[in-house]
Amino acid sequence: MPEFTNKPAAGPPPPSNTAPEQPGNEQPTAAQQPAPAQTSTKASASASSSAPPSHAHPAFPPAPPLNKLPTTETDIISLLNLPPRQILSTTIPLLAKVADGKPFEGANLKPIERKKMGENILTLYSMGDNLYGIDDEVLKNAAGALVFILSSRMYLGKKEPTVYNDRMFEFSITVCALAEPAALHAAPSRVGFFAWELLRLAQHMDRVNEALSALAILVEKLAYRNTFSATFGALLEACLLTRKYDHAPYVLDQIFLDVTTCAPKYLDFLTYYHHAGTVAVALGDFKLAKRHFVMAVTLPTHTASAIQIACAKRAILCELITTGKKLSLPKYTPVAVSRVLDKSMVPYNELAKEYDGRNWKNARKAAAHPDFEKDCNRGLADLALNNIYRHMILRRRSTYSRLTVEQLVDRMRVSGEAPNVEEVMYTLDGMVRSGEIEATLTPSPSNPESNAEAIINFSTASKTWITSESLEELHRANQLSVLFEKELVKGGQALGTSKEYLQKAAQSSDLSGKKGTNKGAEFDQLMDAEDSEDPRASSGSRQKRNGVRGVGGNLGDMGF
Repeated sequence: MPEFTNKPAAGPPPPSNTAPEQPGNEQPTAAQQPAPAQTSTKASASASSSAPPSHAHPAFPPAPPLNKLPTTETDIISLLNLPPRQILSTTIPLLAKVADGKPFEGANLKPIERKKMGENILTLYSMGDNLYGIDDEVLKNAAGALVFILSSRMYLGKKEPTVYNDRMFEFSITVCALAEPAALHAAPSRVGFFAWELLRLAQHMDRVNEALSALAILVEKLAYRNTFSATFGALLEACLLTRKYDHAPYVLDQIFLDVTTCAPKYLDFLTYYHHAGTVAVALGDFKLAKRHFVMAVTLPTHTASAIQIACAKRAILCELITTGKKLSLPKYTPVAVSRVLDKSMVPYNELAKEYDGRNWKNARKAAAHPDFEKDCNRGLADLALNNIYRHMILRRRSTYSRLTVEQLVDRMRVSGEAPNVEEVMYTLDGMVRSGEIEATLTPSPSNPESNAEAIINFSTASKTWITSESLEELHRANQLSVLFEKELVKGGQALGTSKEYLQKAAQSSDLSGKKGTNKGAEFDQLMDAEDSEDPRASSGSRQKRNGVRGVGGNLGDMGF
């Protein structure tokens, strides 16, 4: 089986930012290799003069001790040649520490400089393009480690044509196709970094369509459910760049309960929810789009982001399209974001105010503001205006059960302006087809050829739950409620046994209580009693100080 080597590549030389080998770690030459033991001096001389060398390259150095962090490319190459099990348990964790700059913590360097040194070592520039010629079987076993190597090359080699090229892109696509899921799960954070760097390389090479397929494979192999990964945002951006959304629904239909496993950054959340909302708009699901945009706006922060402002603007327009009302952000929206929104969204708030007040003429004037064009929201603003007739029909439906098309047109008149019969018929047809309303159109007995005299009958039949689609919807809702219930129980139990939370609760109660009481002192007494319990004693004969039972000793104390 072929192995990783640090034999110099036959192609172009590596970039100038290659990490130098440290003294004391040079690779031994063939002449420095110890000679094998011989039975006689004569036999040894004869063998050395006639037999060719047994290796075409110098022998690999032994892997560094498992408790020692690699500091050179030679160390990393040795780690890549470990057996598959050790690559998962040893190589990948060590490479993660190298990426964080752990081997250089003793040096007088800033954290960002230490990480840069770690990334330089991970590039394995000494292998050159030989890295891309390894056997597929070796690639499968080392895919989790190769994610570190390739992402470092893509991150640091953007200005180096000898590195940032088609061959690295094609090899990265192969890694996505052949990688085992266990190898990807061993480096969840780095896989997200790799996904974004692969997308940037694909943009540079104008091969985003191929990257989209590779990212979809990555997401499928990771198979995260309710776990957030930066890979999701990269996949959605690839969908937006290619305008192909076949792979988007799985990523959009997620409720994240685990946001720590993949160690995402704050920007990863903002990017995901912005892209998810934009993709939902492209798919025509404005209700889902508004939900994702609002999630981005309400992410906790002390400083508002431009992404949050953009999401707030689009959330307002999506709310006008779906309900025709002004958007009301949740009360838990960060104060820093709310302050910026009041100043940055004057045209949007004006449009929402006039739209909600059914002042359609003023709404059209407000929608003509140049900020909508500047923010790339002209399409959404026009769509909101096109839905004015739809919202008019919804209001009339709640009042009338039967009327002619001509009568409906007359009741939709605003400031002397009214839609024509064809526009109303087209809007009605779209609403019936989408299932938004139930209505029938009957030709007039006196003039069957006239659309204006056709009779509209609105139906108020309630939704039935006997179809397969309805039953599937109920099943998903039931699964979601069970999942939420489990998470709420786990969260309640964690709060009930959290010393920090109970300390804050005791202090809050102490501040609002009567004079002469000190609940904080009582809490400290309870904590001391909890800490002083003898863990070796049985549950029925625990040794307690002052006879006080510790907090969390009985679930009944916390209301469970």
